[in-house]
Amino acid sequence: MKIIKVFGDDDYAAIQFDKEFITENVFKQMEDSNLTELTLVAKDGNEIYVELLEFNTPEELFEYYKQDMQDYDDSKHTNYYRR
Repeated sequence: MKIIKVFGDDDYAAIQFDKEFITENVFKQMEDSNLTELTLVAKDGNEIYVELLEFNTPEELFEYYKQDMQDYDDSKHTNYYRR
């Protein structure tokens, strides 16, 4: 299972990603270019960071998420997308 982790230095990076980018296109760009990390620039100049993560089982994903547990503020500028 492949997912992308979207985050940024500025608040609301994940919300900005949802508004300005098409998730499937970002997946394709990263896979076609064999990238595991990508930096996108939003319309306002803020940088949005994307990591392509791959897990063999849902348990692996859960373990990763537990280690990177989010609080409410983090959830506004970090998100995960499954393909």
